[in-house]
Amino acid sequence: MNLPMHRDLTRCLAHPPGHYELGRAAPTEYCLLRDTCARHRTIKMDAGLGPYAAITTIKLALAKCTAANGDRIIVMPSHSEALANTTDLDINKTQVQIIGLGQGNLRPTITIGTANTATISVSADSCSLENIQIVANFLSIAAAITIGSAKGFRVENCLFRDTAAATDFLNCVKTTG
Repeated sequence: MNLPMHRDLTRCLAHPPGHYELGRAAPTEYCLLRDTCARHRTIKMDAGLGPYAAITTIKLALAKCTAANGDRIIVMPSHSEALANTTDLDINKTQVQIIGLGQGNLRPTITIGTANTATISVSADSCSLENIQIVANFLSIAAAITIGSAKGFRVENCLFRDTAAATDFLNCVKTTG
């Protein structure tokens, strides 16, 4: 195992540093399985608590998160998923970080296609999306990310690109609230 991959897996399994309030649950990290790792698909994958018992989509991982708890979704290198409409991925729990592992083309990929209204919706405060490739696979997609009334959303080290000259995002990030 190479050093960057070892560091990524260690990060996935480690608890976040810091002090927690008494009476409040510690933040949880959920891992998503990379699509190319078929040999581990027979393991029960709804726990999400490690790379070999991972959840299959960001949407399912968000459903397991607790709002305002500082939970993190760790998306493994080479993971990919496709969005077809505005409800396929709604970041709707406050203080959730979605963190992609990997570098270059090995970063996780979210492909937006099938409709120009498909988007990553953000409806919760203080969330972030980090180190993810967001790909346009349809003509004139209105926005890769649409932020409603949510405050404090952060996009860090994400790559916005298209699959062909005729496909594109009109806006990378659009606010409506």
